[in-house]
Amino acid sequence: IQANPSRNLVRIWYQGHVTAVGTAACAKEFETHLPGMQPGFTVMTDLSGLESMDLDCVSHLTRIMDLSKAHGIGTVVRVTLPAGSVSS
Repeated sequence: IQANPSRNLVRIWYQGHVTAVGTAACAKEFETHLPGMQPGFTVMTDLSGLESMDLDCVSHLTRIMDLSKAHGIGTVVRVTLPAGSVSS
C-alpha cells in the first residue's frame, strides 16, 4: 500500500497468490492511511500482477470497502487483466 495525501490517493497492489493473512494485513495498514485522506479520496487497486486470491479474503476486502465508504471515498480505480486471467 502506498498513500499520497497531497494527491488524496491510496494505491493498493495485489500480486501473486493472495491469502487471507495478506489481505488482513492490507486492511489494517489501509486503515492507518485514512486519517491523511480527505473526503472524495481515490483508491487505485492494481490487480494486474494477481495470480489467485483465496475466498477467505472476502471479509478483509469488505472491511477495506466499508472503511472507504465511511471515510467518504470518491473514486475507485481498478487495474485488471483480461477476463479469465486470474484463478481462485
